[in-house]
Amino acid sequence: MTGVARSSSLRNEAGWVALQQLHETIRFADVKAAAVLAAAGLLGGSLWSGQNPLTVTGPAWSTALPVFTAVAAATSALLALHTLMPRRQAAASEPLHHFAYVAERYGRNSQGFVEAWLATMADEEATARMLAGHIWAAHVVAHRKFVYVTWSIRLLVLGVLAWLVAGLV
Repeated sequence: MTGVARSSSLRNEAGWVALQQLHETIRFADVKAAAVLAAAGLLGGSLWSGQNPLTVTGPAWSTALPVFTAVAAATSALLALHTLMPRRQAAASEPLHHFAYVAERYGRNSQGFVEAWLATMADEEATARMLAGHIWAAHVVAHRKFVYVTWSIRLLVLGVLAWLVAGLV
């Protein structure tokens, strides 16, 4: 193996590793969103059970806390659901390892897919470009998911704090 071929092969191997790490990052954001969704559901459910804080006598502002808690929990849950919702945007060049593209383009034509895959994998530059495009897309997905789940967590924390204060007044 020549130095150039080895360098190209190592570059592609690093690309596959980077892509795998990004997929793990995306899964981590999804796990956070699922946990926030469950916690928001528990918080929302706790508002419907037990003593109704709206009938408790206390400061005038205390009646707004359960409403704020409900809005924060619902918005947090919606953001968590939005984080978990799968999306697919059209890309300039569709990668051969994207499930939707393969299903749409090749359907039951497994031999056509195998030929296209082998042709791409034989060309180190084409493989590197395919990986780079998919890595870019994974970065965009990971960023979007973490932005949404961060706001979801913040709203959940505010809702829990309002719920605790409402229970104390």
